[in-house]
Amino acid sequence: MQAAIDYDMKVLARNIEDTKWNTTRFLVLSKKMRTLSPAVKERKSSVVFSMKSRPGALLECLNAFAKRGINLRKIESRPIHRRAHRFAYLFYLDFDGDIRSVAQKEAIKELQTLTTFYRFLGSYPIGIPRNPAYRAAACIRSLGI
Repeated sequence: MQAAIDYDMKVLARNIEDTKWNTTRFLVLSKKMRTLSPAVKERKSSVVFSMKSRPGALLECLNAFAKRGINLRKIESRPIHRRAHRFAYLFYLDFDGDIRSVAQKEAIKELQTLTTFYRFLGSYPIGIPRNPAYRAAACIRSLGI
């Protein structure tokens, strides 16, 4: 609901959470790359990749970012069922910076040499956590109510 208010979007369904404290993040996807405003300073980027299953393969992929001083914000793995009793994994990675920055370009170039599958998902402004209940409570406290 808060995302619909913040970004002037239509709510398609209400109260779909399974717990009261559920937090859901939303992405807007497009085939066309959108240019970010130069005023947006803090950005992060997201990629998805897969590599051959062998000891140290993931470490090598992550090291492409570490040796360039790029902070990793999130890494998540999801299994892909390929053959009976065999799984491969997709790794979703969020990291600081814009894909057009020199260090990030170099890290991605190295990552692509280490992977069997790679997709760039986007660079975008780092979101501001939204918590309307917290904001309301903070406003009330600041007003001394």
